[in-house]
Amino acid sequence: NLGISLDRIGRLEEAEKMMRGNVQLSVKLVGERSPSTLIRMDNHALVLMRLDRYAEALPVFTRALALSRQVFPQPHSQTARLEVTTAHALRYLGRFAEARALCEEALDTARRATGEQSRPYLIAMRGLIRLEIDSARYAEAEQLTRKALPFAQAVDGGAGHDSLLLQTSLGEILVLRRHYAEAEVLL
Repeated sequence: NLGISLDRIGRLEEAEKMMRGNVQLSVKLVGERSPSTLIRMDNHALVLMRLDRYAEALPVFTRALALSRQVFPQPHSQTARLEVTTAHALRYLGRFAEARALCEEALDTARRATGEQSRPYLIAMRGLIRLEIDSARYAEAEQLTRKALPFAQAVDGGAGHDSLLLQTSLGEILVLRRHYAEAEVLL
């Protein structure tokens, strides 16, 4: 909790050191295959990402993902989440094809684990949308966003976190596609 608090108040270097120690201690006390250890690994890798240390974050995510596939019954929402965060690290490292494949895998995992009208599915969808935007595949990103919006509205009533993030993404995409009038109304 201290590591997460340090992260939230912007003391990222301290948070990273604390979380790295948390992972080591967790492995020692409950083992590497413990769900608690997997969560701590994920938290450590996320803070590495916020420090722009993507090359260091990737092996942490990759190991946590491999363990998640062994520890949890598959398909599992935690596995889908780790597939998305690992894909983010790959995206930041410019490895778009690998990131896209992993995002698509996350969508499939989330769909099978929790269905399309679920937060894990929407998180995976947002990951793929972001990748499409960053790859300048705006038509694909728009199509995915328009597909995801009704699911988000079913989950959060249209005014929650997922709906608002997707609406913002759609506005961004519409600007990039030079559909300014529609983007302005939406944003």
